[in-house]
Amino acid sequence: MASIQGSRRKDAKSASPPVLLRTCLNCHRAKIRCDRSSESGSCTRCARLKKPCSSKPARRRPNNSQRDLRIEALESHIQQLLGSTSSIENKNVDSNGPSPDNASSARRQPSTPLVPDPIETPAGAGQLLSLTPSTESDAVAMGLLSTEAARILLQRFKTTLTPHFPFVVVASEVSLEILQDTRPFLLLCIIAAASYDDVVLQRRLGRQVQHCIAGRMIYRNAISLETLQGLLIHIAWCQYHPRPRSYTQYLQLAIGIVVDLRFDRKPQSRPWKTRLNPTDTTQPKGYLELDEQRAVVGCYYLCSTVSTVLQKTCTFPWTQHIEDCCRSLDHQKQYLTDKYILPIVQIQHTMEQADASDHDEREVLKSTHLTQLILCLETIKGALLFPLAESAMLTMHLHTGIVHACHTNVCTDAALNLLPTDERWPQWRLDALSTGLIAAKSSLSCFLSLPLGHEKSFNNSEWIQLGFVTTCAARLAALSSQKVIRQETHHLRRFLGISDGLKDTIRRLESLSTSTADDDGERDVFYHYRQRVQRIQAWFQAQQERVQRESMQTVSDTADAAAWNGSARQQLPLASSGAQRAWNPGQALPQDSPVLPMDIAWREGDLFDWLPDDLMDMENFGQTFPFDAEGT
Repeated sequence: MASIQGSRRKDAKSASPPVLLRTCLNCHRAKIRCDRSSESGSCTRCARLKKPCSSKPARRRPNNSQRDLRIEALESHIQQLLGSTSSIENKNVDSNGPSPDNASSARRQPSTPLVPDPIETPAGAGQLLSLTPSTESDAVAMGLLSTEAARILLQRFKTTLTPHFPFVVVASEVSLEILQDTRPFLLLCIIAAASYDDVVLQRRLGRQVQHCIAGRMIYRNAISLETLQGLLIHIAWCQYHPRPRSYTQYLQLAIGIVVDLRFDRKPQSRPWKTRLNPTDTTQPKGYLELDEQRAVVGCYYLCSTVSTVLQKTCTFPWTQHIEDCCRSLDHQKQYLTDKYILPIVQIQHTMEQADASDHDEREVLKSTHLTQLILCLETIKGALLFPLAESAMLTMHLHTGIVHACHTNVCTDAALNLLPTDERWPQWRLDALSTGLIAAKSSLSCFLSLPLGHEKSFNNSEWIQLGFVTTCAARLAALSSQKVIRQETHHLRRFLGISDGLKDTIRRLESLSTSTADDDGERDVFYHYRQRVQRIQAWFQAQQERVQRESMQTVSDTADAAAWNGSARQQLPLASSGAQRAWNPGQALPQDSPVLPMDIAWREGDLFDWLPDDLMDMENFGQTFPFDAEGT
């Protein structure tokens, strides 16, 4: 049977005419184009030269069966991977939480983020993804939480979280159902930020937000105000989300949306592009909407607070347009929290100006600049039309601005190099040190006086500022124990009690931390905050013990020298009679007695010899001690 089929194939091949190449032999040798006016007959060149025109038979490509088999194997393997991904997603959607049986396995293996939806589903893929762009932002439809729980979290955002980030506001009359229909991505980001009482749920919502950001920004290019507001909320409370948090990367996405939508400038002129429709008479609007203005100012706040404290480059600097947006919001006061925006931005802009004084080494200019900064902050405080204690965010921000200005002129490497090592400090530096210590203690006291649990609504920038103040409090207090100024700052150090403030902060964070872990086995963020403050407190305790040992050694040396001086002078011979007379310490020496040469004065060495090797230097501030943005 096989021989018969083989003979039939041979007969078919012999019966079919051979396929010839389109280029004839003459044109092939001359390496020129073979132009044929018809399918049969000679080409143009051969006809003109009256040469015989013939072509070689075409060779068929060999049928590579092994290559086809490898392609089929790869396609089947891809289908298996897609099927396993779909089954994992279906399990996550169908279950509200991990069962006790698979909880341990979920902790052993990191949770896989959802795969972004492709624009077109490949044929034959079956149920590739269980989520579509219309349902990927609906946490209730995915079964992550109930409708009532989502409604409670939305109300928590309106009442508790918004005062700590007044740059994205949801009106009180806007319901959950309205947001689900009109702004589902914003609602998902709000629920993820407000669910800090449930670590497992919040981390799952955070992963879903990351999935939606990838789908919107990369696959669907959904650049809109809703996407910008959702990004700002996700960045503002990024300390609650799974690692890596990619703070800077998400912030650059938000800044890119602001630039693309032209929110960073006044919309009073048309783009330079020529209008395609000459009959179009629509004019650009002469102002930004209030929500757009808040979003612009929110981008500046998030970028500037991190760059100022953590010493990073500010990619969205202050402009007059930002201040105009703040004044517009302060004038119209659409919401109660709009009155906080202008002073917040003014304080932050003042902190940026404090960094500029760190590059000038002239004492007179540094002291004048510091005085102007403190006066500017006091002016902002005096211009408030409401009590400062009404906003914990604004209160701690103001104290942080004072600490930052004083720290820049006292504790940075450039300032330490200018400090005298063998003489008394200038009075303006002593005042800056005292002012910074008082402001740091006031900020810690404000934090400790809040109702327990109120700090859960802090945004990430507030935690960064608290970490900065905690570090500066320990560093300024340790520097105030330097021997040249120890007497001048003794009463201030005892009155402030920085060590007790650090211990109270640790106990406060311990009360917030729980033993609950997420699906990846990660503890809550307050557990890591407590560890960082403990490291600061341990460093400060070591410096206190060192100062006490030096003080005791100095007192002992002084007492021994006084005792030796007294015993030696009691045996001094009288110049007149050669007899000896008694002398008690504290009495004046006889005029005829020779004075023994003695120098028991302690000579101050270089300041960096006194400071320990593990001094918290501000260049590495972001990697060691503060509540940083990236959460590494």
